Amino acid sequence: MADVRRFIEHGIPVGLGTDVGGGYAPSILDAMRMAAAANRALIATRRDARSKDTASKIVDATETKPSDAATDHTDAAPLNAAELLFLATQGGARVMGMHEQLGSLDQGKLFDALVIDLAVPNSPVPDAATTLAVHEHLDSSPVDAWKLRAEQFVFLADDRNITRVYVGGKLIHSL
Repeated sequence: MADVRRFIEHGIPVGLGTDVGGGYAPSILDAMRMAAAANRALIATRRDARSKDTASKIVDATETKPSDAATDHTDAAPLNAAELLFLATQGGARVMGMHEQLGSLDQGKLFDALVIDLAVPNSPVPDAATTLAVHEHLDSSPVDAWKLRAEQFVFLADDRNITRVYVGGKLIHSL
């Protein structure tokens, strides 16, 4: 399993992409979800290995080096929706050496975009009012609401939620 977080920390370009012959499905949503699952499995594996190692040794507190905890990444946070969206857009463009032409909505770049509607009929994503009611502990700021909806898109949405697809500025799919 690739340690994506460590790659990012060391400045190694990382991105996600899809290809009909290169994975389980040509869905970028599936690629983001698989990356999240692999990242969480890596974190759990390291945590479990550390627990076993700690249980099998009697560790003297004076022998523990402060740098050990900083470099073992056993307590790393899982990749979040914003990071996964970055890897699927700007990260993928950087890996392909095309970050000057695509990967973001900056002026002058190719307009490759998905138009998302989380409230389409039969959507697997709960509506915004229900979502915010369930997560009432969150600050009601637009940033928190956006983060929550981004997580729902990455982890719950499917092709029903993608209402338009643009490639190179041309509309190639519309519901």
